[in-house]
Amino acid sequence: MSSALNGEDLLHRLDRLGPSSAHRRLMFQGGLGYTFDSFDGALMGYALSAVIALWSIDAGPAGWLLSSLYFGYLIGALGAGVLADRFGRRRLMMFALLIFSVFSLLMATATDPTQLFVWRALSGIGVGAESVLVAPYISEFLPARYRGRFVARTVGFLSFGYILAGVVAAVVVGPHAETGWRIAALITALPVVLLLWWRKSLPESPRFLISRGRLIEAEQVVRRFESAAPGAAPPPPASLPRHRALAPLPTHRRRAHRAHQAHRTPRPRQRGRPSPN
Repeated sequence: MSSALNGEDLLHRLDRLGPSSAHRRLMFQGGLGYTFDSFDGALMGYALSAVIALWSIDAGPAGWLLSSLYFGYLIGALGAGVLADRFGRRRLMMFALLIFSVFSLLMATATDPTQLFVWRALSGIGVGAESVLVAPYISEFLPARYRGRFVARTVGFLSFGYILAGVVAAVVVGPHAETGWRIAALITALPVVLLLWWRKSLPESPRFLISRGRLIEAEQVVRRFESAAPGAAPPPPASLPRHRALAPLPTHRRRAHRAHQAHRTPRPRQRGRPSPN
C-alpha cells in the first residue's frame, strides 16, 4: 500500500475534511501556547518593574532589562522557520517551549541585573520561536476554506494571557514584591506541563512529512483526522485518478436541453400510403 501513496492525494484528502474535534483540539493546544506567551510577557513586565525599584536600577540599565525578552525573541523568530523545515514543526515547538520554561526557572534564581538580563533574553529565544510557529503549524492541518477562521481564533488566546497576568500580578507581586517577583518567574515556567501534553498528543505536520518523503507517517496523520471528521467518506484509492464531479443541471436547464436535442434530432420520414388505383 505504501508504494501507492502519493503526497498530492494525501493533501487532497486532508483538504476535503470539514472542521472536527481533532482540529479544535489542535487549536486549543496551540492557543494555550499563545496564552503562556502573552502571560509571560505581561507578568514579567510587572515583576521586573518591582525588581527595578527594589534593586534601585538606573534608568538606562532598567530599559535594557525590560527589553531583554525581545533580544532573544528576535533571534528565535528569525531562526524558527529554517529549523522547522529541517527538523519538523512539532519537534521545534517542543524544544522552544522547553527553552522558555528552563530559563524562566533560572530567572527566579538571579541575584543581579546582569544575570536577570541573560536568563530573560535566553527565555525570549524560546518565546520567539514558538510564537512564529504555532499559527503556521495549525494552518497546515486545515482546509483552505476554514484556515483563516481557525488561525484567528488561535491567536485570540493571547488575550487570556494578558488578563491572567494582571490578576496574578495583583495577587502575587503586589503584596510582597521582594519574593513575589521570584514566584512570578516560577509561575511563568508552568508551560513545561503543556510540553508533556504536546509530547503525547501533538502530531507532526503532514505537509512537513510529505516534504521529507515520509509518506507512511503522513498517511497515518491524515487517517487520524479523517476518523475524527463527522460523516467523512472513506478515502479514495491512491492508485485511481481523481475526477471532479459535475454538478447536476438545474431543472429548467435540463428541460431546455431536452427540447434542444429533440429539435436537432431528425425525425424519421413517414412513407405515404399508396393511393388506391
